[in-house]
Amino acid sequence: MKLIAVDMDGTLLNHWKEISEENIQAIKKAQSMGIEVVIATGRAYFDAKKICEKAGLNLHIISDNGALIHTKDGEQISSITMEKKDVQRIITELEEQNFYYEIFAERGIYSTYNRKNALEEEAKDCTDNLKFEMIQTAIAIQFGQNGHKLLENNEAILDAEEKFYSVFALTFDEERLRDGMKHFAQMEHLSMISSANNNFELANKLTSKGNALEKLSRMLNISLDHTVAIGDSYNDISMFEKANLSVAMGNAHNDIKALCDTVTLTNDENGVAYIVNQIINKDILHQIQFSNISLA
Repeated sequence: MKLIAVDMDGTLLNHWKEISEENIQAIKKAQSMGIEVVIATGRAYFDAKKICEKAGLNLHIISDNGALIHTKDGEQISSITMEKKDVQRIITELEEQNFYYEIFAERGIYSTYNRKNALEEEAKDCTDNLKFEMIQTAIAIQFGQNGHKLLENNEAILDAEEKFYSVFALTFDEERLRDGMKHFAQMEHLSMISSANNNFELANKLTSKGNALEKLSRMLNISLDHTVAIGDSYNDISMFEKANLSVAMGNAHNDIKALCDTVTLTNDENGVAYIVNQIINKDILHQIQFSNISLA
């Protein structure tokens, strides 16, 4: 294998949102053997980059669910944007339906104080202790993203002279989520992506991890026949379909596991390191066998 694409949340990151030392060493070992390792995440580029830097990793990054591609040198080689009028319509209607939302843009991840308050109200109204903890965790994750900015109103977001990549919607109300997804599915010129059972994201129709993986592989002159994709959720399906080998995390949904060629350990069990080391060892074995055949 010549390229390994790795999702972040639920895959490379453990539940503390950190990259374990085992995963770091496995990635560095793969790189030392000439294998390109690529982050493929729904996170914003500057957020993913910061996490990688903290772990001492220098990787190509597919971010914003495929809207952006950056080389490990930080060069932006692909950008797929949304029309401002679409962003305006989406956030207006999300506000009417009382969703929390974020706009992923060129210089930040934007939301409003009003939407933050709406999400916190969901937590206050929750009587289920387990669900309450889930909401509190989600709030901490969303507001802890690098580049996250709260503004006074929608106009402050839309007046910014920058590129828009996607709109992320979050709610823990199952009926609201279902109705919202049904409503926005009517915007057929956009794609709808989900990374968990409490959210969806709207982006340009061409935006997907799979399309970005294909584009980056072509730029690196690597055939998709020599690629691996590792992930845990629905927004990873497009790259599972493009890669030669698809790997589901042990913590992935059963329907995601069923789509993949193999399943590794969970994200808290260093599942990325486990499968990367398996791939490396098989490649080494293949090289030894090929060398022996050639010498004979």
